[in-house]
Formats: sequence, structure tokens, C-alpha cells
Amino acid sequence: MQPAATALSQDGRVLGISEGYTGYFPPGTDIAAGDKIQFDGNDYQIIGEPRPWKSPTGRVTHIQAQLERWSG
Repeated sequence: MQPAATALSQDGRVLGISEGYTGYFPPGTDIAAGDKIQFDGNDYQIIGEPRPWKSPTGRVTHIQAQLERWSG
């Protein structure tokens, strides 16, 4: 897991905070858009479709996914 963007949702007051991560998973991991995972005691939702990364040989080296957690 690698930290990504953090953002505030507000309309004159803070309504929530979005915390993002980029997750790197082993080949063959069964994950899809909308799935939820737990990391470091927090629940995150996968945003968009996870993407496989391939090496020059064509083998999948890992799967990358964007994760987001809202609080507030």
C-alpha cells in the first residue's frame, strides 16, 4: 500500500475527508471495482477497475488498484 491523495469535502464547513491509497496485489488476486478491503485497521473501497501490470515478457507482475476511505 502506498499513500495517495487526501481531500476535503466542504461547503463552508468540513463534511468529510477522503484518504486515498494505491494498492499493489499479487497476480491472481480476486479484486474488483467496489470491493472493500481492510488495511491498517481501516476499511477502504476499490475505486475503478484494478489493472494488471505486465513485464516485458508478458507475465503479470502485480495488480494495481486505487483505494479510498471517507471519514467525517
